[in-house]
Amino acid sequence: MIRRPPRSTLFPYTTLFRSIEIIGRGILRNGYKILKDGKEIGVISSGAFSPTLKKSIGLAFVEQKCSKLGTSIQVDIRGNHYPVKIVKKPFYDYNSN
Repeated sequence: MIRRPPRSTLFPYTTLFRSIEIIGRGILRNGYKILKDGKEIGVISSGAFSPTLKKSIGLAFVEQKCSKLGTSIQVDIRGNHYPVKIVKKPFYDYNSN
């Protein structure tokens, strides 16, 4: 029987689930690393391009100390670092026109 590792090794309790959006070009995808000052602080759990917002958005587990709204961080996409920002959910405000 294969045993699962304890939850704390997969997603430590020092991480929070946050929504992020990329600044500029690039597509956020599952498994990409989140960086702050060159140090890994999290991982993207899901991401895609939003045709409505015309930018890439995603959800990520980020260390609590770097998880405040508006925090600028980076994502490692195939060895290149792209700027991303932690934003408020939902990504789109249905009441604004």
